[in-house]
Amino acid sequence: MLSHTTEYAISMLIQLASGELKKCSEMCLNGNIPQNYGRKVLLKLTRAGLVKSYPGIGGGYQIDKAAKEITIYDVIKALDESLIRPSRNNSVDQLIKNEIFEVYKKHNIYEIANMQIGK
Repeated sequence: MLSHTTEYAISMLIQLASGELKKCSEMCLNGNIPQNYGRKVLLKLTRAGLVKSYPGIGGGYQIDKAAKEITIYDVIKALDESLIRPSRNNSVDQLIKNEIFEVYKKHNIYEIANMQIGK
């Protein structure tokens, strides 16, 4: 159900969950993410305030909030806010999407990084 972009973003945030500074190339290699695409994802995460960017030779990326504070919903919202706009459409499809987004609001990067969902 999640897009490749969202999966890539979650992979990168999991890698950043420790708080350590990481290079885009390292995260892309570890997450099997095309590097040009990874940079675009990190730019969106940075603009959304989920990640900090440190330019230069010794730079990289670092998570900007605690991993427990970043929900899957936050990640989706950072990548494509049009996906989560409220709709007055009461179609079955829209009602199901609304329920799925409620689940995404309950789970965070820390849980996924530590595989604690449902425990």
